Amino acid sequence: MDRHVWQGWLQFNGEECSIFAQLEFPVPEAMYRQIREAVDAGKRLTACAFYPELEEMLIDSFNTDRYEDDSDRPQPEDYDEDEYQEALEAYEADHQTFYDRFGLMEAAVYDPAEEREFRARFKGRRSPVLAASSENTYSFEMLDDADRAAETHLMVEHDANGVITDIRDIRTESLECESVKSSSWSNAHPHYDDLAAALEKELKIEG
Repeated sequence: MDRHVWQGWLQFNGEECSIFAQLEFPVPEAMYRQIREAVDAGKRLTACAFYPELEEMLIDSFNTDRYEDDSDRPQPEDYDEDEYQEALEAYEADHQTFYDRFGLMEAAVYDPAEEREFRARFKGRRSPVLAASSENTYSFEMLDDADRAAETHLMVEHDANGVITDIRDIRTESLECESVKSSSWSNAHPHYDDLAAALEKELKIEG
């Protein structure tokens, strides 16, 4: 029996930092068929009746273990039995779990229609900035909004007249807590509306 998976992104915000996770998660065969039917029809997954359940599957697939610091958790060998139970109860009363320290900011299931609509928004439109370039590709970078420390990169392809022929290699990375003690860059969900506004402004898109 084939195993069907889909993917998505999660963002959790805490007092000191944020966490971003790009995940693959299993979906039932019947739902996978519904997803494929919607994608093939060019329909947004967010417009489908099954989307809330799909989003819940994404959230449930997140494993918090790597972000939990239980180094000071009492160990049985260090206590008498009665003392251990008391120490464990005291620890659990004071210990903050992942969801005590972080709240879910965004859950975004991968939606092919979202990127397709973004690319179609620019294809065939002219930019004087691109027309003045001697290259046929343009590298664009956007620093993200206040909700996250993120960078989005993409490549714009265009002809000699500055007319956009395609947009490719869209990639968003955000600075996150890698664990309880370190940080790194991680893949994040592109915010296409913000990205479109920034790209139109920089390239002075016509039409």
